[in-house]
Amino acid sequence: MTEIQADIGIIGCGVAGLTAALSCAYHGKTVDIFERAEKVESAIGGGLGLNGGLLGLTKMGYNDVFKDILQPIKTGNYCLGESHIQLEFGNILDGTPLEGHFGFVRRQDIIVNLAKAVKENPKITLRTNHKAVKVTQDGSHATIQFKNENQKSYKSVICADGIHSIGKEAIFPANSFENPDHSGFCVYYGIMSEYPDTMEYPGVYEMDCNGELLLIMPLVNREALTVLLHSRSKQDDPNAWSYSCTVDDLHKHMMEEKIYEKQNLIKEKHIRKLYRLLHLGVYQNKCLPYWSKDRICLIGDAAHATSPALGQGANQAMQDGYLVGKFLSENLNPSDAFRQLFEFRHEATDAVIKGSQWSARLRSGDLWYARLFRRILRIAIRINPNILLDQMVPFMTPKFADEDFMRELRAVYPLKNPVRTDKNSSGTKKIVLLGGALMAILYLQKNPEKLNNIKDQF
Repeated sequence: MTEIQADIGIIGCGVAGLTAALSCAYHGKTVDIFERAEKVESAIGGGLGLNGGLLGLTKMGYNDVFKDILQPIKTGNYCLGESHIQLEFGNILDGTPLEGHFGFVRRQDIIVNLAKAVKENPKITLRTNHKAVKVTQDGSHATIQFKNENQKSYKSVICADGIHSIGKEAIFPANSFENPDHSGFCVYYGIMSEYPDTMEYPGVYEMDCNGELLLIMPLVNREALTVLLHSRSKQDDPNAWSYSCTVDDLHKHMMEEKIYEKQNLIKEKHIRKLYRLLHLGVYQNKCLPYWSKDRICLIGDAAHATSPALGQGANQAMQDGYLVGKFLSENLNPSDAFRQLFEFRHEATDAVIKGSQWSARLRSGDLWYARLFRRILRIAIRINPNILLDQMVPFMTPKFADEDFMRELRAVYPLKNPVRTDKNSSGTKKIVLLGGALMAILYLQKNPEKLNNIKDQF
């Protein structure tokens, strides 16, 4: 007879796995969570944009995990050359579910704080130096096999081990799931030790560099998350997952592509202050038809890895983590809980995957329709600066944050301002108008004979 170690085994100590461990314990389960490395830390990456995914942590009493490391933003700034459109965030989030739950963090900080909360929870055992290599199951339990040939069995196993999850082999028939797609873009990604003196802290700056996209996002202690998105066609190996990278490499790229000339805010002196700098190919999962089989389930990037263009990867992972614990507590059969998770979440995660693809193409692509889209967007923002802000709260608020959830959350986290009612009707009309413009762009793309006169103008 197989000995069950705990109720739930979790593979992976990223945002998804750590949040899932806290949620499962909060909802009454015992948990073992495994990390392949010697200690829990963020091996790659500089920072994250976090918003609605944080609500689950606050609901469970873990607001302290992020409250001192989350940097809110004051303004959003859209720049093309010397042209500058500023959006005032001000108090737009006050009284909404995102009040106190919107900003940027250093990736290392949020991982360390989540791990600390996990280690302090008596229902959770965190084990490092445990590299999982295979997951199997039978009618009564699921078993994790490790590189050292040990194995442990659980009532259910949650795979939060990233885009190359070993759980896929246990869930899908052999050779039936497709490898991740390359988005067509690569990204330089790091932290600037000093927020640029040419910018107003704490603001977000998006700089359209005519085919490349440069982003600056504020972090605590006046640091800055820095991202440069560019086409993979400029790489010697366009299909690589990562590239060797130094500050000199990035500076050389910016000189060759004239990025310093295409915007007037980021200079070489700012680039020289970067650390934790990476250069990555941007891959994402195809939309999977399901995430689980019986007692084994994928969450986070294992289920729906996406490009960073919408800044929603970590938020989607946190939502998975919170909900998987909740649904496991509400269902006697793990397969029912995992099926409920997929049915509740997959429309949102599919939309993020597809939306991130188009966001990258339109915001940084150098094809004519991408340039036309950016011109239309700039015009729309100048006419009504709130066209984007009006949609931000509903887009970033999780589906589970309904009236009952928010009522319970406010019992542990009172809002500073009274709850307001957002008027979505005008926002919906704006989205329809922008959607119509995008449809027109796609129509013209498919009918090149109608483009001659238009192309000459761009």
